[in-house]
Amino acid sequence: MAVYEDRIIEAVFSNYLLIYEVDLEEDYIRVIYETPEQGTFGMLRETVYSDFIRKYIHERCDTEYIKICEKGASIKNLQKELAKKDVLAINYTVNYGKWRSVEYRISEKKEDVPTKALLCFRRMDDDRAETFRLHKEQEKNKALLEYALQESKQANIAKNAFLANLSHDIRKPLTSIDGYASLAVSSLDHRDTAKNYIDKIRQANQQMQHLISNVLDITRIESGRLELAESSVNLLSIVDELRTIVTPLAEEKQQELSLITDIQDHVIICDRSKVVQILTNLLTNAITYTPEHGSVSLLIKQDVPAPDGYGSYEFIVEDNGIGISKSFQRRMYEPFERERSIHEETVSGTGLGLTIVKQLVTMMGGALGCTSQKDKGSRFVVEVEFKLAFQDVFSFPSSAEPSILKKPEKPARRKDAVSPVMQPIFAGKRFLVVEDVETNQMILDEILGQLGAVTENANDGKEAYDMVKSSADFYYNAILMDIHMPVMDGYKSTQKIRKLENSMLASIPIIGISANAYNEDRRKAQDVGMDAYLAKPINTNELIRILKEAML
Repeated sequence: MAVYEDRIIEAVFSNYLLIYEVDLEEDYIRVIYETPEQGTFGMLRETVYSDFIRKYIHERCDTEYIKICEKGASIKNLQKELAKKDVLAINYTVNYGKWRSVEYRISEKKEDVPTKALLCFRRMDDDRAETFRLHKEQEKNKALLEYALQESKQANIAKNAFLANLSHDIRKPLTSIDGYASLAVSSLDHRDTAKNYIDKIRQANQQMQHLISNVLDITRIESGRLELAESSVNLLSIVDELRTIVTPLAEEKQQELSLITDIQDHVIICDRSKVVQILTNLLTNAITYTPEHGSVSLLIKQDVPAPDGYGSYEFIVEDNGIGISKSFQRRMYEPFERERSIHEETVSGTGLGLTIVKQLVTMMGGALGCTSQKDKGSRFVVEVEFKLAFQDVFSFPSSAEPSILKKPEKPARRKDAVSPVMQPIFAGKRFLVVEDVETNQMILDEILGQLGAVTENANDGKEAYDMVKSSADFYYNAILMDIHMPVMDGYKSTQKIRKLENSMLASIPIIGISANAYNEDRRKAQDVGMDAYLAKPINTNELIRILKEAML
């Protein structure tokens, strides 16, 4: 019977040369199984576990594994790991170059806390094969660590380059704003000169907004939080907006800029701000990397055929600038990448523009292509299908024909064009401006006043609600409602207005205004009953368009 039991034990423990039982509570170890040929390999049969394992590791393990084994075999780590799993394996090399492997197997628990474990020295039937396998595993892990380290270094280099570029690009418009503001103040007695300086300030502000928008969007793209907010949009109005943004940049370099449309269906369903961002990034890149007196163009074409209810469009941005090398074209869509060239110090850019363009085009289900030659120019083509919508009641005749900004005949000391005076298109209209910041309130009052409207002010959402509730029918044509205010915010105020018993007052158009321009903010505005949403700083053309649509 004893022989039979010995065979069973031998069969059960056949994978191991030596097994100890470790008392994790008492810090004690004793042999429970050994082979007659090997015994305990010269180790004590029972003793204090902490002393035993420390002596074994320092006498027999290779130096590079001492810390790993000490940490893995500590009582604290065993209690932690064996509380989560039944087996903990530790691989290491001994000081004569052979791989060894031990297993800690849980043998006793009290209330799910490990109290005893078996320390099992594994048998290796083919020591050379096992040594080779473990060595390969070590090499693989080492390679992965080296790769991760290299990736980390490259990411750090890219981050530092990005921060350096960002710092440079922020300082440039800030310096312009500060400088032109001082010049405008000193030129108040000369209206045209002061107005030119103010136009320069506006251009620098637009550059700053564009830069900040790119930085914010790349973080949201990488975190998967950027979404499309689609609505009915007239493509011709997008061209008008692009003209306003990029014309001053092209004029400054005396470039020929053409914005041409060749489309039959003007009104589509799309995310207007994202389409504008795609085309703005491509056009500003083209202007930036095209020398003075060069040419930049945008052509919007509508191709046929297209699926029923959809239109197939091509947006082609072309320039005769410095071009892009073949090697850089392979990585030009990666974040923070900029091509190193003799022009590097003379142009700005964080290396995010093309990354964002690529991601946004992909989100829209489109394709982005590029052909370029060094010193000859570049051609970017965006191909995308948009769902068609009804034709807009507002026409934009200025965009229907090709628009070409010619080079100035006299490049020296060019006089900037003076912005036209705003027309009183809202004459007879009354708007309630709800804004807690006095400066923002004053700016909106001034813009709307120049457009012919009368404005009244509320400093918070509760005051706005009280003013609307006590007003006569049709007294206010629309409400411009800031979102974040003390006492009562714009969301709550809108909800209360929409619940008024008087249906005429409850249905007054409300336009939300906030510095937050993300889709979740727009959705929340829509959910509480707002008719539209404007992002700060306010763009006058966008304000006019939204007010017109809201008051239909």
